[in-house]
Amino acid sequence: MKHFNDEAGVTAVKSPYTLDASHSWLAVILLAAMFAMSYIDRLIMAVLANPVAQSLHLSDTQIGLLSGSSFAVLYSLACLPAAQFIDTNNRKQIVLIGVTLWSAMTIASCFAVDLASLMVARSGVALGEAVLVPGAVSMIGDLFVKERRTLPTAVFSSMAPAMGTGSFMIGGAVLGVAGLIAPHGWEPWRLTFIIVGVPGLLLALAFLLLVKEPVHVRQNVELADDVSFLGFFKYLRQHYWFYFPLMLSHAALSFFAFALLSWAPTLLIRAHGFQPAAASFIFGLVIMPSSLAAIYFWPWLAARVERKHLHRGVPTGLFAAALLALPSFVLAPLMTNKYLFIGGLCFAHMAMAASGVLPNLGFQIFSPGRMRGRASALFSLIGNLVGYGLGPVLTVYFGHLWKGPATLAGWDIAANPLARGLAIDGMIAAPIMVVCTAICLRTARRLPVVEPAGILELSPFVQANSE
Repeated sequence: MKHFNDEAGVTAVKSPYTLDASHSWLAVILLAAMFAMSYIDRLIMAVLANPVAQSLHLSDTQIGLLSGSSFAVLYSLACLPAAQFIDTNNRKQIVLIGVTLWSAMTIASCFAVDLASLMVARSGVALGEAVLVPGAVSMIGDLFVKERRTLPTAVFSSMAPAMGTGSFMIGGAVLGVAGLIAPHGWEPWRLTFIIVGVPGLLLALAFLLLVKEPVHVRQNVELADDVSFLGFFKYLRQHYWFYFPLMLSHAALSFFAFALLSWAPTLLIRAHGFQPAAASFIFGLVIMPSSLAAIYFWPWLAARVERKHLHRGVPTGLFAAALLALPSFVLAPLMTNKYLFIGGLCFAHMAMAASGVLPNLGFQIFSPGRMRGRASALFSLIGNLVGYGLGPVLTVYFGHLWKGPATLAGWDIAANPLARGLAIDGMIAAPIMVVCTAICLRTARRLPVVEPAGILELSPFVQANSE
């Protein structure tokens, strides 16, 4: 092994197992592409909610269960055990199994004949997707040194806000094409499941052939020494004053976000008169600018603050997003005019996108390397369990619980139960987000430094710049 200083003055160790920079970025691009496909396969149920409900004679509550609970329960059961393997074993193999499984089960959804068979298929999608985010966060952390992880982590994480709306645009377009090319006797929604499932299998093949497993980075031994579940939860308990409000804030945001993503296209159809394919396409197309703005703005803000205040960048961004959520989460769903409705959702999505971009960047900064996968997995688990498991279903319940007070008599859209339900979701989620992110911002400075000088494993970026 060869010792020398990188450009930041940190003593590093050049490992014979490190990979070159081009390979590292190839891995990031393929991981990001798979993350994008996971969102399409995950949210396609919202795009197909109306035709599937009509074809299989399902109620709104049953569609909410398909969009939420059938995904959330199995995802939650698989998430942490998968992350434990990811933090201690070959991450490439685990990611490959997950991508192949969820893509195959998306294709299998086209053969559903009732609620039970479709729920089994959607649960398989959840089981496969549970491994991707913790696996990718762990791999990227070992492909780049701390100072150079912001861009690749942001590229990967940006798929969440981008595809949170882009999935509807793509899904709507695919549904429209499927309606034109579906064989005689085939319903377009069935062919749509096949079309969106196949690309994941192709990406898995490319990942198998082109990406190598990186070596786990050596970090602060005092923090990363115990890689067991007991050690992981001991670390979280020691710093509960930061991690607990961070997780609670994400749960609150996910509660609203997944409800919105599940029901917004349906609300456009029922309250604003759009056709199913057009509703999903237009929703994605119009919201996309806020996704692109979020991808660049939130990491820029976090990096700018982080340079001056250690560990404060990510909490600052999340706190700013929570302030934006306060008015937009409550008012946007109740807008009478379709243009005001979609415009309001742009601001709401800008706030939602912060939680898709920033936390994974934060785990790269303040979580020990051998715990990043599980930290990211726990974050995703809580978000999906609360968001998917409760958001879509409780939106229907809240909407019927609140019959539309007289003060909103002039707002005809308030007569729609989904609009009322989404507004109540926002009233619950936004205040929790503001309080919790404020606590995170106040307590972040007490987090330990996980990558002190002298123990960084050299990344391909530094290697390439130093030779």
